[in-house]
Amino acid sequence: MVVEMCVPWIALWTGETSSLSSHIYTDDIRRNIGVGDGVLVEQGERSLAMILGMSGLRVRDVPEGIVFGKLNSLFSLLLHRMGREISNAMVVALNTFQAVNTEVLTQLSNNKLNNI
Repeated sequence: MVVEMCVPWIALWTGETSSLSSHIYTDDIRRNIGVGDGVLVEQGERSLAMILGMSGLRVRDVPEGIVFGKLNSLFSLLLHRMGREISNAMVVALNTFQAVNTEVLTQLSNNKLNNI
């Protein structure tokens, strides 16, 4: 409805930017790592370097519901959908510091988000 009315969407993300990035790249992470609770045991220490801006994170660092845990819970599905749709926002306001999260912010602004 908002799209049809041409109302600009301004998104606010108050969590850690790497968490937002992991929700935006859920499909890529799942494709590279797999899904299920066994993934955490087998690949928990594996780096997420295949996703630009996430080289400092391991599989076990991503939020539950991305590759392990309750993947089909309402909350996990909501966050997955948000990760797919947030690139349509006119602006995404983040609670972060540029100097602390330079790599993730650069990746998001260059590839997924219009204005952060």
